[in-house]
Amino acid sequence: MGARMGVRIAAALAVGALLAGCGSPVDEPEETTAAADTAFGAEPDGGYDVGRLSDAADIFPEGYDVKSMPVAVLTREEADQIAGMYDSIQISFDPPHCRSLSTPFRLTEGSATGGSRSVKPATIVVMASRLSVPNPDPVVDASCAKVTMDAPGVMTGVATAIDAPQIPDVTTLAVKSVVDGQQSGMAAQRESYTMVAVLSDRTSVMVQGEKDPKLLGDMLVKAVEKLRA
Repeated sequence: MGARMGVRIAAALAVGALLAGCGSPVDEPEETTAAADTAFGAEPDGGYDVGRLSDAADIFPEGYDVKSMPVAVLTREEADQIAGMYDSIQISFDPPHCRSLSTPFRLTEGSATGGSRSVKPATIVVMASRLSVPNPDPVVDASCAKVTMDAPGVMTGVATAIDAPQIPDVTTLAVKSVVDGQQSGMAAQRESYTMVAVLSDRTSVMVQGEKDPKLLGDMLVKAVEKLRA
């Protein structure tokens, strides 16, 4: 699989997961680490090598068919394509300021990415992204525990913060997304889990899949360990 194809697949999963089941051509809870507010850590000299996750078959369960996504830099065209996943459908978010809860993994023009993905027996994406420009702002506002989404006649959905694995000196968050929409003319529901670890104001790690959040959380811990090694 080429670098460019790997970026597009991972971007579609990371950013467009909430649209994938839509037929698109994509009370205050107790405080948990899902809305973590720890400080960002500093990057080592030279930054993290996101390419380490391009060879990450060892963090997948035994029996998974894992493919590498070589290191690539997101182009303006690809960044526009990612934005277009949402721009192509008029979706309202409630509350509006919690929209980022639906897309908690940052991918912007110039981001260096690397990762691995499986398709069999289940699709899981493991990916690291290093922004070209530091962004110290929180990925998700600390007040956001849930955001609902509505595109009349197309889809409805909800993204909810859930317990995230705790990793020393790393901000972590986890989101469960459930979307009801149309797929091939039939009513369909898609459920996915996205685990994110923010290592610094430039580098983040994501693990995403459609089942077993405990497994995905364990894989996030292993992915961070691999990136930091």
